[in-house]
Amino acid sequence: MNVAGEYLIAAPRDRVWTALRDPETLRACLPGCESLRVVSDGIYEGRVVASLGALSAAFSGRAALLREREPESWSMSAHVRSDTGAGWADGEAALTLGVRDHGTLVAYRAEMRPGGRLAAMGSPLLHQTALALANGFFARLNERLRGERGGAEPLDAAAPGGAPPRRLVEPLAPTPPPPPPPGAPSPAPGAPADDHDPRIRRIIIVAGWIYFVTLLIGLFWPQA
Repeated sequence: MNVAGEYLIAAPRDRVWTALRDPETLRACLPGCESLRVVSDGIYEGRVVASLGALSAAFSGRAALLREREPESWSMSAHVRSDTGAGWADGEAALTLGVRDHGTLVAYRAEMRPGGRLAAMGSPLLHQTALALANGFFARLNERLRGERGGAEPLDAAAPGGAPPRRLVEPLAPTPPPPPPPGAPSPAPGAPADDHDPRIRRIIIVAGWIYFVTLLIGLFWPQA
């Protein structure tokens, strides 16, 4: 599965590069990031927890820096796994920073190979979740960097004829069920959740791809 995107950050390229090398900035921009550490030169580990209501799932991973050209680009490989056996994923990613107007165009591409139950979740939903998480990451990054100019815009590839870019994907949000009519009996308590419970499956999707996409985009950016 391949994921790619472009985001316009309202800050100079050197500031964006520096921010993406700062562990505190990364922790602040990455939802659910519990830990981030350097194992050795070019090798990084981290852990993330995602929650949906009363349910949560944790994913741990390791990444290795492959190439870096400051302040233009970097590439890396990564492996992540569920702490509860929900699945795993391997992949590679590359990110480039280009000068655009008075800001920085950040472009990324990643190839992901999920395994275990992650592989059974379906590519369209995984892809949507990955892009929604990327939107959130770059929006938070932009909030920390922007000055007088406006926010980060996720962009599609330029359309023929110079059509303006549009958002890649809107963030996913659960839709609450409608309230029961007045006087209706309360629903009976449900059975305890198991591995096939839709809530468990949703947590596996969200937690896995929150961890994997953030890892590939910025979590293991080489630190100073």
